[in-house]
Amino acid sequence: RARRASVAGDRAHIEVRGVAGPDADELHQALRTALEKLEAVNWAEVDAVLGRVVIAFDPGALEADDLISVIEDVEDAHDVAGERFPHDRPDHPADIEPVQRQAVAVAADVLGLGAVAAGQLLRLDRIPAEIPGLFSLADSQPRV
Repeated sequence: RARRASVAGDRAHIEVRGVAGPDADELHQALRTALEKLEAVNWAEVDAVLGRVVIAFDPGALEADDLISVIEDVEDAHDVAGERFPHDRPDHPADIEPVQRQAVAVAADVLGLGAVAAGQLLRLDRIPAEIPGLFSLADSQPRV
């Protein structure tokens, strides 16, 4: 999945790879140092629980892409650029993906409810019990 980033006013919350690894302290320090070298950055701090770096900066002088470029350079230097972003991290309130997932789930529930109501009204035969079991099996698989 792509790197998640949110910018609101003069604060940016940008996802970082490797913040919980064995050399995490070195990575944290390198991120802070590299970002704070930029004139428009006031401060930077790594939140290892969320896997993000929080940056206070001047939005008139820098854009989020500039900050992401610096973060990617630090990730490359610490050999974590090839890592994937973990799926088990807590969701950040500014992330849109959890909202999209829930919207799809609600839409599927509404569609299912409509199908059941139509089946009851038309007095259709029930589907075999194994079919819903396949959906439960697929739902329990993290990568499906």
